[in-house]
Amino acid sequence: NNNLVTELARILNVTEIDESTLQLCIKLLDLGIDPETLALKIKSVNQETQTAL
Repeated sequence: NNNLVTELARILNVTEIDESTLQLCIKLLDLGIDPETLALKIKSVNQETQTAL
């Protein structure tokens, strides 16, 4: 799982991620969610959040 989390963080270009988000990502990856798809969705939500602010 650490490799998947590392890859997810790399794709997102994220150096900091809160613990609850990280735990949720790990659970989703354990359920078989594609890491790149998950990363793209998180990145999209982050961009929407930044735009709204």
